Amino acid sequence: MEKPVIVADPEIMNGTPCFRGTRVPFKNLIDYLEGGHSLEEFLGNGQATED
Repeated sequence: MEKPVIVADPEIMNGTPCFRGTRVPFKNLIDYLEGGHSLEEFLGNGQATED
């Protein structure tokens, strides 16, 4: 079974849904894409770096 990519842990960012292994909220990706940026730009600028 694969682990979920998005997790909400009350001990990390007060339960804000984040990418597993990071403190990057999922909402950051949505905001980035809505702002006209690409997924490649999001991934390339360090937004989704693991802890």
